[in-house]
Amino acid sequence: MLLLVVILYGITGYTVIERWNLLDAFYMTIITISTVGYMEIHPLSNAGEIFTSTLIVVGVGTMLYGFGVFAETLTDNSFVIYRRERQLERSLAGSALRSSPSSRSTTSPTPSSTRPRRRWFACATRTGCTLKATHRAKRS
Repeated sequence: MLLLVVILYGITGYTVIERWNLLDAFYMTIITISTVGYMEIHPLSNAGEIFTSTLIVVGVGTMLYGFGVFAETLTDNSFVIYRRERQLERSLAGSALRSSPSSRSTTSPTPSSTRPRRRWFACATRTGCTLKATHRAKRS
């Protein structure tokens, strides 16, 4: 979202200050914030050079901020926590469907239904994730 704002800022600046068309303004914005370093499409005025300098600072700062957030997410184990929470939600939803009254049969219980059920709970903290297993016998 923030990167989109920076791109729109660059396009608007080049179209207003330098009177470039949208494609040239977009291309110049992308090569500027990505620090590719190609030459300018058209010569820049003094105002255009000042604008390009601000775009470099804001664009590179935004890119570095995004990489920092991504690196922090990786080191905090957030992806693993999210995946475990989704697995827990799916398993709970599946067990709720299996235990609904319409899915119960009137025949004798099968050996798998007499075993204790195992539930996993994910405890998410900023320092990591702990898994706890609880056993509970199925009530008749």
